[in-house]
Amino acid sequence: MYTTIERWLLVLMLLTAGIASPIHAETQQRVGNAYRVGSNELLYTETHSEVHVDGQVRQDTVTYRDASGAILALKTVDFARDLFMPDFELINERTGHLEAVAVEGASVRVSFRRSRADSVSIATPEAPVNGVVDAGFDRFIERHWDELFGGKVFKQPFLVPSRLAFYDFRIRRDAQRENDAGVAFVMEVDSALLRLFVSPIVVRYHPVTRALMSYEGISNMRDEAGENYNVLIRFPAALQSAALSGGS
Repeated sequence: MYTTIERWLLVLMLLTAGIASPIHAETQQRVGNAYRVGSNELLYTETHSEVHVDGQVRQDTVTYRDASGAILALKTVDFARDLFMPDFELINERTGHLEAVAVEGASVRVSFRRSRADSVSIATPEAPVNGVVDAGFDRFIERHWDELFGGKVFKQPFLVPSRLAFYDFRIRRDAQRENDAGVAFVMEVDSALLRLFVSPIVVRYHPVTRALMSYEGISNMRDEAGENYNVLIRFPAALQSAALSGGS
C-alpha cells in the first residue's frame, strides 16, 4: 500500500516523464471566512490549496488562521484512493487537537485527540462500502447533484472522528433553507431521537457553477476548552460569482 508521499511522488514522476497520455494538473485556491453563528465575530479563516488532476481534485491542503492571521491548524486531505473516503490529517498546533484517518484494506484507522493534555485514541472500524469521510461530503454532493436536486434522500454512514465510528446520516436538499441564490443541502443524523440534540449541517452551492458558497454547522476547529465551534463559513469568491450572475 502506497503512503501519501509515495503516491504524490508517483504523480510527479508521471507529470515530468510525459509518458502515455499527458496528465493535466493545476492548483486552485479558495478561502472561507468562519463566523460564530448568530454574530459577525470572525473566528478564523481557512485557505484551501487544491491540486486538480484532469479536472478532478486529488489533494487539498487547508491552512487555518485566527482573526489576527496567525496559523491555528493545518489539514491535508488525499482523495487519490477514494473521493468519498479520503485519507486526512488535521493538527491544531495551538491546542493539540488531532484527527487523522487512513483506510487500511477493509478497515479505517481513526486517530483522535481532543487537546494536548489528552492521549491519542485509536480505533479501526470496518470501512463501509458507501461510507463518507470529512471533505468526501463535498465530493458526494458533486457526484449526486442531480439526484439530490431532484429530491432524492440518501442515507450514508459518515465518520465522526471524535466518536471513532461511523454513524448513519441523511443527505437531502432543503429548499426552505435556500438563500443568497444558493442551492441548500442538509446533512443530519438519521435517528429522529438524535436529531433533537444534534444540529444539522447546511451547505449552499451556486446553482450554475456548483461552487461551495457557505457551510453552516459544527466546525472541526475547537476552542481552548476543546469544544467545537458552531460556525457559518462564507466563501467570498463563490458569493461574488452568485451576485454577478444574479443567481441564474
